[in-house]
Amino acid sequence: MSFRRILGIASGMALVLGLVVATPAAASHLSCGQVITASTTLDADLFCPSGDGLVIQGDGITLNLNSHTIRGELDSRQVTQAGGTGDNGQIGAPYTVRFAKGQFAGVRIKGNRNIVAGRGGVRNFAAGIVIEGGSANTVTRVTVEENFGPPGSDDLGDGIVVLDSTGNQITANTVRNNGPFDGIVLLGGAGRNVIRANLIVDNRQPEICPTFDLFRFSVSGGGIVHVCGPTHPTQPPFAFINQQNHGVKLEGLGPNASYENIISGNTITGNGNTGVFIPSTCPDFGPGAACQGAFNRDNIITGNQINRNGFGYPAGRPSVQLFEGPGNGGSGITLMIGGPNPPIRQTVTNNTVNDNAKNGIAVVAHRPGNPATMSTFIGNTALRNNVVPFGGPAFNGQDGNAVVNPSAPCDANVWRNNNFGSTLADIGGPVPPNNLTNHSCVGPMLPAP
Repeated sequence: MSFRRILGIASGMALVLGLVVATPAAASHLSCGQVITASTTLDADLFCPSGDGLVIQGDGITLNLNSHTIRGELDSRQVTQAGGTGDNGQIGAPYTVRFAKGQFAGVRIKGNRNIVAGRGGVRNFAAGIVIEGGSANTVTRVTVEENFGPPGSDDLGDGIVVLDSTGNQITANTVRNNGPFDGIVLLGGAGRNVIRANLIVDNRQPEICPTFDLFRFSVSGGGIVHVCGPTHPTQPPFAFINQQNHGVKLEGLGPNASYENIISGNTITGNGNTGVFIPSTCPDFGPGAACQGAFNRDNIITGNQINRNGFGYPAGRPSVQLFEGPGNGGSGITLMIGGPNPPIRQTVTNNTVNDNAKNGIAVVAHRPGNPATMSTFIGNTALRNNVVPFGGPAFNGQDGNAVVNPSAPCDANVWRNNNFGSTLADIGGPVPPNNLTNHSCVGPMLPAP
């Protein structure tokens, strides 16, 4: 399988808790790759070195991890680069890269109203948990960590994947140190999902070329274009920009898109690239390129702590990290990469977005002539961003569409009552002194707390 590359709070959580309590099952000894068709409680850790962990197939099935771990097996290679820091801390010494042995998932969910509940863990697969189709599934209180896509992967490489599935609840999980793609990703026609109260941290595994000693750089947004190189990760030329290692990504794919999802109350920190990334539906192959996909639309990002993202992964020299997206990534929240069918009608409210590598909240200018994007940014705080400069200005609040669409100034985006340490409303216009001023697009400056 190759796919790369609004629910009430109280009632939704009550439903989750009620289902977990209402569907007890005797502890069961399971085997790797087993298809579960009835509610089951895991009675021991499960080690699956050569395939999927478990597959839930059907409706209304609960898998209670019962404090156990489903674990795959990672492969590894020792490689060297002239400027790379080895495992012993010495430049030029061998260092180890780790990755899954194949496109294996710890748990695959196929169906409706199924539940994977912790406490428990899923680790060392290409992806931790994959929801394929269906609707109204729940993943809660699971630790999903160290799931690494294999070299050359265009498919799995995330902590939690939701593919062409609707109405799911992803709540109260720890999603840590996965890659090279995202902590949590919504792919294809993923709509009305809720991603709430998760700890999404340190997802910054680099992409690895099939030759192992090269990093792989990509352009992503509804699809991926890859190229391997260079051998030395800190020196030019770089052929492409990697848009991976996001905390949460809403990536509509093909004819479908992400719609009416809620991302709320999460802690999203320390991820290699952007905290929350919503790209155009199709990559930007130039003004004449057509895009048959729908718009990523009507998603809500609210009440999240999105801090200290965008610093890449360790590479090259001591204390140097390879940043993964100087063009569009590395921010707290980023909308659009300039391609066709940019996201529309996003609502971004009451988030704290501080100390990220590039921008705080950024709307990257999209293609002239595209429809207005009409997003809303209210009551956010974004301070002390642009921690590491990348050869150009970055801002706590930025809307790059001030002059792109003259018939709809600022793309009809609304910016109101935000507390930004610096703002810029037109990436093609003059930079104000000290980056501190009021703008008709981004809104008035408020005093720092």
